[in-house]
Amino acid sequence: MISAIKPSIRLSKRNLFAGLTLLSGMTEYRSARAAGADTLVVNVSEDAYKGDASFTISVDGSQVGGARKVTAAHASGASQDVTVSGSWGAGAHVVSVSFNNDLYAGRPTTDRNLYVNTLTYDGSATVIDAALMSNGTRNFTTADRNIFIGGDFGFTNLTTGGVSGLLATGRGSVYLHGTAVSAATAAAVRAVLTAFLPYGGVFEAGQNTFFNRGDAYDSYLAASGWVPQAINLNLSGPVDSYSASDLASVKNWMDQVRSRSELAGATIAPVATPGGNVASLGGTFSASDPVWGNLAQACLYGGAIAIDVPASNFITLGAGWPEFIESQIRWGAANGIRTSVIFSPGNSPTFVEDVAASVAKLVAANAIPTDYSVENYTGAGAKIAGSENQSESLNAAALWLAKNAPVAAGK
Repeated sequence: MISAIKPSIRLSKRNLFAGLTLLSGMTEYRSARAAGADTLVVNVSEDAYKGDASFTISVDGSQVGGARKVTAAHASGASQDVTVSGSWGAGAHVVSVSFNNDLYAGRPTTDRNLYVNTLTYDGSATVIDAALMSNGTRNFTTADRNIFIGGDFGFTNLTTGGVSGLLATGRGSVYLHGTAVSAATAAAVRAVLTAFLPYGGVFEAGQNTFFNRGDAYDSYLAASGWVPQAINLNLSGPVDSYSASDLASVKNWMDQVRSRSELAGATIAPVATPGGNVASLGGTFSASDPVWGNLAQACLYGGAIAIDVPASNFITLGAGWPEFIESQIRWGAANGIRTSVIFSPGNSPTFVEDVAASVAKLVAANAIPTDYSVENYTGAGAKIAGSENQSESLNAAALWLAKNAPVAAGK
């Protein structure tokens, strides 16, 4: 039995999760909605002073209901869910929270504040963790497509029908590894991309000429009309000893990719997964660190960071390696960039269970990414799409993530 992560997250204080529980069995995600059946849950808390914090909620510019009060004390770790319903449809939505009765008398203990902890739209949780310290409106965006499936081997087996459950959650799309694209596969890959055109997707590139004018992107993919919403990048330089020269090279590569008008705003996430020697290397992941600074700067320049790891390794390897990865994800969140986690099955016979355990570990460490991908690049034996009920397939793992995994707000 797979445990499902409860999407209602309770914060004990800003930037620290507490009370995230595991439920028995998989939660049911509504794949079909009646008119007016979209549900938004805004999880809030307050610092009370001479009364409770008052606020209003708007969705896509229209206020829903009147003023509401929160009574859950943020400092004690309490929070409360405020639920509203409407006919907003699938996709991303702008949720505006307006704090309207701020009060401050000169000390932290005499200061009324409002905290917006999470937004959960039709079951998909987005971690917000925002403090409203004065009257005004803050706009937040609910998570849109943030669970991606695909990779290399088996990519051309993907069909919209085969992942209909994933697409129905409003969170699913495709993940295309550059090594899946060649003259021999181009027509089949284009057919898949054309079918998934309404859903966007992510492309995993190598630091090569793929996106140069007249090269592989133009020759093999452009005719499909598909444009990746984001790019994950396998670096040419070694992650564990990324040099100033490597940094200059990748900046130039990113500039060339973004010179294409259709990719001008794309975030580009260097795959920054370290080797197993992080303990001996030392340092902390930041732009100023002597060990990791160049790599971190590459991520900031791209507006994103990606972590690529077999799920079974993440939950079994020690020596500080998983903890370092968790710190990278927290760093990405602190810098407001897209933070992507890529799970692959490796040779594990329990891929879905490994993914579930990995997500639970990330949540417990307050390391919540903005999106997840499941991909297969290790060989044709690893299962991909066919049926969402196919045991241990990428399809089943992606559907589990779409039904259960919270994500953070980001680019």
